[in-house]
Amino acid sequence: MIKSDKKIAIMDNTLREGEQTAGVAFSKEEKIDIALKLDQAGVDYIEAGFPAVSEQEFNIIKKVNSLGIKAKIMALARTSKADVDLVYEAGCHGVTFFIPTSEILLKAKSNMSGIEPQKLIESSIEAVDYAKRRNLYVAFGAEDSTRTDFEFILRMYKAVIDAGADIVAVVDTVSRLTPVDTYNMVKEMKERLGGAPISTHLHNDFGMATANTVSAVMAGADQIQTTINGLGERAGSPSLQECVMAVKELTEYDFNHINTHIFKELSNMIIKYSGVNFSPLMPIVGENAFSHESGLHASAVLNDPKSYEPFSPDLVGTQTKFIIGKHTGKNIVKHILEKTFHIDEISQEMLQSVVKEVKVKGSSARLNYDDVFKIYSDIKRRNENV
Repeated sequence: MIKSDKKIAIMDNTLREGEQTAGVAFSKEEKIDIALKLDQAGVDYIEAGFPAVSEQEFNIIKKVNSLGIKAKIMALARTSKADVDLVYEAGCHGVTFFIPTSEILLKAKSNMSGIEPQKLIESSIEAVDYAKRRNLYVAFGAEDSTRTDFEFILRMYKAVIDAGADIVAVVDTVSRLTPVDTYNMVKEMKERLGGAPISTHLHNDFGMATANTVSAVMAGADQIQTTINGLGERAGSPSLQECVMAVKELTEYDFNHINTHIFKELSNMIIKYSGVNFSPLMPIVGENAFSHESGLHASAVLNDPKSYEPFSPDLVGTQTKFIIGKHTGKNIVKHILEKTFHIDEISQEMLQSVVKEVKVKGSSARLNYDDVFKIYSDIKRRNENV
C-alpha cells in the first residue's frame, strides 16, 4: 500500500475527558507523569483540563504548561471571555471551545433553554475572536453536533472559521454515528467548508469509537481526539493505541511521528493511576492481544508470527505469549523447555508424556511456564526411579 504523506494530528484528551471516567481523579503528580509520557509518545496536542472547574485544576494545567514539553497544551472552555482568560493565564497554547447546539441539550441546560440559534453563532464568533486576540490556537466544537441540524452546524462552523478558528470538530456526544455516517459527514463537511481543517471528538457507547475515527481519517479528517486505553465518559472514547495502529496498518495514512513502542507502558500507567482495569481482550495492549493457546495456532506462530498476529508486538512494547492449558500442543511445550529452560534433548516419548499431563492439569487451572518445567521434572524423576 502506498502511504500518503499527509500528517494526521492527535489531540489526546486523557487528562480531561479521561478524568471524566466514572470514579477517576488524577492527582497533580499523576497528571504530570501522564503529560510527560504522552509527550514521549509524540502526540501533537494534550488537552490538560478545564481550568474553570476549580483553582486546583487551573494550577495543575499551569504546572503542565511549565514542563517545557514539545506537545502543545490545550484547555477546555465555554464560549465566554472569563473561560478564555483562564486558559490564557494558565499559559496554554490553545483553547478547545464547546457549546451545546442540539435541541435536547439546549433544553436540558436550563440557562440555555429557548436561546435563538443566531445567538449561539454570535456568542461563538465573539469567543473565537477574543481568543485569537489572545494569540490562542482555537479548536471549536459544537457539542452534540451529530444530533444538530447539519446545515446549522455548517453555518456556525463557517462563521467561527471566518472569525479565526483554526479547526472545527465533529462531536458525536452520545454516539449516533456509524463508520459510514462518520465518513460521509466528515467528507461533506470538509468539502462544504472549503477544505477547512476537521477534527473528531467521538464516544464509544456502541463500541464503534475506533472504527468511526478510522473512517474519519479516511474521509479527510486532519486531527483525531483520543484517550489512553479509551478512558472517558460512560463507555469511553477512541483509544489512542487502537486508532494509531488501525490507521497505520489498515489505511493509506500513517502516524510516523508517534512512538508506538511505549504504548504498553502508557497503558499500564493509566491502569495504575485510574484504577480502571481492562479486559484481557482489549485490542493492541490487552494481555491476550498477542497470546496464543491453541496448539495449531501457536505452532504456526512459531514458524511465522504473521500467521496469527496482525503486526509485530514489539511495535507496541509488548511480546508474544503462549498460554499453557488444555489446548497446548507439543511444539509449544518443546519450545518452552528448549528456549526458557535450555533443555536440549527431549525424546518424543517424554514430550508426549509432558503434553498429556499439561492438557490434564490445564483443563482445571491455568498453568505457566514453570508449571511445564515442573511437570517435565516430575516425569523425568519418575522414569529414573522405575
